[in-house]
This record gives sequence, structure tokens and C-alpha cells, in this order.
Amino acid sequence: LDAMAHEQPLQTWVIQLTSENQLWQKQVACLPLENTALQTRLAQPCSPVPLPEWFDGNHYQFWTSINQCHHLFMMQPQSYNSDRAKVSPVISLLVFLPAMSVLFNDPHRTQMAEAALKGRAP
Repeated sequence: LDAMAHEQPLQTWVIQLTSENQLWQKQVACLPLENTALQTRLAQPCSPVPLPEWFDGNHYQFWTSINQCHHLFMMQPQSYNSDRAKVSPVISLLVFLPAMSVLFNDPHRTQMAEAALKGRAP
């Protein structure tokens, strides 16, 4: 009698585990189809998003420019998937970069680098 009392909960567990196992098998069987659907969706080209407007240093346009960049990055995450991929287009949109270069760039930078490579002081 005691053995039958233990046998009943065991059978209940076996039935429950078998049912769960069948459920998992059905879910696993669906994975290749879901994977194909996701790959197809990722392979589709992103909708074109225009580049942000040039930023000329006008502080009234600062947040507009920043938000346009954020929008571009969010709409095309495959193209802008790293900080490095984001920095280049942002820098290219800075109209005042040539003006900064005139003020802050060392005009003798190339000659100094060549002299340093040759081991002599400029």
C-alpha cells in the first residue's frame, strides 16, 4: 500500500514532465522559421534618412543638430553600430572645422614629425 502511495506522485511528475517536454519540442521546432524571418527582416535595406544639416557653431542650432544625429543613428543602427562609425559623419558636418584648424593647427606639424622620425630636433 505504501509503495502505491509513492507511485501516484511519481506518475503525476512523469505526466507533467512529458507534457512540458512536448511543449519545448514544439517551440524548438518553430525556431528555424523564426530565425529565417528575423534574418530576412535584417537583410532589408534601411529606409534612407537624410544626413543632418551642417553645424556652423551657432548655439541656437546646437540641439537641433545633435537630435538630427541621434535620429540618424537610431534609424540606421546597422550603419552606425559603434562610436567610431558615428564620429566620422558628425565631424564631417562641422562647418567651422576649417576655421578651428586655422586657429589651432600647427602649421609645422608635418616638418616636425619628419624631423622627429629622422631623429633630429626641428
